[in-house]
Amino acid sequence: MKHVHIQVRRAVLAALSLAAVLPGCASVDDSAVGDSARALFVSQHIDPEAGNRNGSRVGPTEGRTVREAVDRQVDTFRTPATTGVTGVGTIGGK
Repeated sequence: MKHVHIQVRRAVLAALSLAAVLPGCASVDDSAVGDSARALFVSQHIDPEAGNRNGSRVGPTEGRTVREAVDRQVDTFRTPATTGVTGVGTIGGK
């Protein structure tokens, strides 16, 4: 009786290991890989002819306004704003 029990156990283990290995041999259809990324790219692509078709809706900008805007942007890189995070890594709020 013990001999039959061991044979059944071996057969079950063999079947389980075979069932675990067989899905690795299955063929995978890779033809659709990247389709979602390509569709996202196409949906976000800017139409280079949109300005010609719709006309320019933005009026001319003064040079002084543009210069001041650029100076403000450059200043943010020189002195970055503080984040205001305090107490990181402390216990009990001290």
